[in-house]
Amino acid sequence: MNGWWRSAVIYQVYPRSFQDDAGDGVGDLTGITRRLDHIAELRSGLITKR
Repeated sequence: MNGWWRSAVIYQVYPRSFQDDAGDGVGDLTGITRRLDHIAELRSGLITKR
């Protein structure tokens, strides 16, 4: 079995500071999902949260 993750780009999202869509100064899920296209452009094979 080949470990695909050994050569994959892994992008870690820290939700509180990634993208604030609510305007309260704290990142939120709406902001993260709105920016998924940006993460996909980085050719990320896996997205994780901290």
